[in-house]
Amino acid sequence: MLVIDSELELVLIQAHHAEPLFKIVERDRAYLRRWQNWPDYIQTVDDMMMIVDRSDQKISTGNGFDLVICYRGQVVGKIGLVYVAVAHLRTEIGYWLGQDFQGHGIMTRACVAVTAYAFHHMLMETVNIRCALGNTRSRAIPERLGFVDTGLLPNKTWLHGRRIEETLYMMTPDRWSRLHNPQHKI
Repeated sequence: MLVIDSELELVLIQAHHAEPLFKIVERDRAYLRRWQNWPDYIQTVDDMMMIVDRSDQKISTGNGFDLVICYRGQVVGKIGLVYVAVAHLRTEIGYWLGQDFQGHGIMTRACVAVTAYAFHHMLMETVNIRCALGNTRSRAIPERLGFVDTGLLPNKTWLHGRRIEETLYMMTPDRWSRLHNPQHKI
């Protein structure tokens, strides 16, 4: 568990989180699928349980993790490391948040915690965040945190039968330390 502040904590995803996460997906399906394919595959609580099981597999193989975002005691979304490339000391953060919880700085604070964990505890040399070019809300998070926009990815991604462009944001430990030292508050 990562306690971020009095309102926000990140908890390792477990079976009992499947139902509240599924309820968010059900309620906000149209919103979430605007930039993601995965909501189409989460049609039942059992489908969400498969996400929990995959997270367990990622942890057991050292290839990432998934955390539930709890805001004021309520499950509101998910964040985690999509993969860990141990040989290259590189990882990528993936995240989503229920529509009603946008605009409270929740995801920015969660990304700070996960990025710091990746650098300070996992000793990663690069943390990436990939965003659809048109997803300005998602892109605002790495931009706000000082991630470097490395440019468009060379291959477009399929999203609901069409190709979209994505950009890759990158952070290094040195840059993170310069931008997020104890005297610097976000």
